[in-house]
Amino acid sequence: TTLACCLFEGFMDFLSYLTLVKQGKLPPPCRQPDLIVLNSVNNLPKALPRLKACKHIYCYLDNDDAGRRVVDMLRELKGDAVHDMMEACPLYKDLNDILVGKKRMP
Repeated sequence: TTLACCLFEGFMDFLSYLTLVKQGKLPPPCRQPDLIVLNSVNNLPKALPRLKACKHIYCYLDNDDAGRRVVDMLRELKGDAVHDMMEACPLYKDLNDILVGKKRMP
């Protein structure tokens, strides 16, 4: 069983995460989590066996319907072990927008 993993929708989100952590703008959720990049929410089924083995799943998915559906689906499987890390950033579509400071229009 893996203690924790960070789940990213795409590779650019993963790179933005690494940059934000290095800049001190985003604290990592825990020490040395596993990192999973879906490259499309459609690849979630391929990642499910690995995700089911995680005690905590930290989701850095896009703030859109597809990202929320994945979080909801994972919460049905793992309950409170799933953490939507983008909930705290509702004005941004994804981690790259946080990195470049691009907010959505209200």
